[in-house]
Amino acid sequence: MSGPFDPNLFLPLFLIAVFVALIARKLQIPYAVALVGAGLVVGFSHLLPRARLDAHVLLTLFLPPLLFKTALLLNYQDLKKNALPIVIYTLGACLFSALVVTIGVAWALAIPLKVAFVFGALISATDPIAVIALFQKLGAPARLTLLIESESLFNDGIAAVLFTLATQTALGRHPTPVGIGQHFAILLLGGVGIGGLIGLLASLFHRHVDDHLLELMLTTVTAFGSYLVADRLHASGVVSVVTTGLIVGHIGCEAMSATTKEAVYAFWEYAEFVVNSLVFLLIGAELASLPWFSLWKAALVAAALVIVGRLSVYPLSFLANRLNASVPLRWQPILWWGGLRGALSMALVLSLAPRFPFRPQLIAMTFGTVAVSILLQGLTMAPLLHRLLSKEEQLAPPTPAHRPS
Repeated sequence: MSGPFDPNLFLPLFLIAVFVALIARKLQIPYAVALVGAGLVVGFSHLLPRARLDAHVLLTLFLPPLLFKTALLLNYQDLKKNALPIVIYTLGACLFSALVVTIGVAWALAIPLKVAFVFGALISATDPIAVIALFQKLGAPARLTLLIESESLFNDGIAAVLFTLATQTALGRHPTPVGIGQHFAILLLGGVGIGGLIGLLASLFHRHVDDHLLELMLTTVTAFGSYLVADRLHASGVVSVVTTGLIVGHIGCEAMSATTKEAVYAFWEYAEFVVNSLVFLLIGAELASLPWFSLWKAALVAAALVIVGRLSVYPLSFLANRLNASVPLRWQPILWWGGLRGALSMALVLSLAPRFPFRPQLIAMTFGTVAVSILLQGLTMAPLLHRLLSKEEQLAPPTPAHRPS
């Protein structure tokens, strides 16, 4: 499906990203939506050589910066204070979405249940980049931003583990409940253990060094190293990166000087911006290359099922409020509609072996769902926020791009 990514494409893609950013700012549309649209133009017009997304590039080069940056910048105290609703949304929404999509795809598209479970698992990961950018621009409540961003961060780990289990089950390698349970434990606990160890070692280093360039380099090595080590040891690289980022953000950053901390935060915000620019452009280009004439119905069915599965936000919010989590009713449609899909889902589906059953359909369903979520939900998010948030919330100062130093 995908050839290796050509490094010569970096310069033209960066130039396109800068141009699109200026247009998006002028037209006041989400940057991610504009980039996908630009990618579609590039793909259909053949302005550039085929810039195909590659699973290895996405997983090893693009995902670690996105995951590490989000985990690094989460405020530990706010995270601890809102742990109950975050856990409820992370586990409940991810698992319920996977279940609904699995059953729906198997029934509506006549795909075997084990293969449908693979799709249900990979598409359950949310990626609210476009939504968070809007929140920061419009001044949405910081707690609402935290709920969406932290849920996405943690359900990425759950989705990645579910996906690995689903693919192994579909291939008949871990068919028994005991085997599935053991594999789940290795992936999840192994990722937490490896990420935790690397995060603690890196934080110890930060406590004894005061050199912003050296410490900045260390965070880069830590982010990519935690993923690669976990992956080499057959644990979850996604879980490992998230764990490492949380520990470095809470322990390592507290030992940094104010200058170093500001440099680290700024660097990882820039890294996220660069990676997202490339990813969303390549999404559009990849969408233009798929055989939609034969696969568009499956893609639309999958996208609809994902939106329906996300409705679990409402009963989960009811449960959270019964446990005194205080999630306002007006926030719940935002939590539902803000569950966009993105880079992780695409990386996972592209990582399937070429002869994996129904692979072309799964790729089309994934990219179709991502396109619908970014273009439809991304474009309608601003009016939804204006309609649902109170005047006081809309007049609040913009949500900070990172926690204060």
